[in-house]
Amino acid sequence: MGKAVALSPDLEKAIEDGKPPVDLGGRPRKELNEQLLRVMVTYQATAQECAAAQDMSVSTLHERLVEMGYSGFRDYFAQHKALGLLRLRTAQFKKAMAGDTSMLIHLGKVYAGQNYTDQVVLDANIVVEGEVSVDVDVDFRQAVLGAIHGKAKKA
Repeated sequence: MGKAVALSPDLEKAIEDGKPPVDLGGRPRKELNEQLLRVMVTYQATAQECAAAQDMSVSTLHERLVEMGYSGFRDYFAQHKALGLLRLRTAQFKKAMAGDTSMLIHLGKVYAGQNYTDQVVLDANIVVEGEVSVDVDVDFRQAVLGAIHGKAKKA
């Protein structure tokens, strides 16, 4: 038969007691700080960013989330991102209501469907009593901006 291997006294005692030894060696387990993870997800952090902040690999992050009952980071992110989006919208609305014109325009486009293009050209062919025909090209945006700023061109 093979040569007997000498066991350490701690391991021999653990075997006699029927208990596993305290330290099996290997790398220490990386624990997940869920409070930090939740904060990072509210700021829409990626799995790579969250894992780096936890000083672990993305696969270890995934394993810890599976142990917690999630199917992985994507599942965790989907369930916890709403608070961050709510905070973002709240900050945007506060900024807009404080008079930030750019934010008002942005929110108008996003929530009210107020989309504007850089240039709108209206083509019209006006016929008066069948005798006179006039082609009109109007840069609508310039006309509106001119009217707003009191610089409307007079014909």
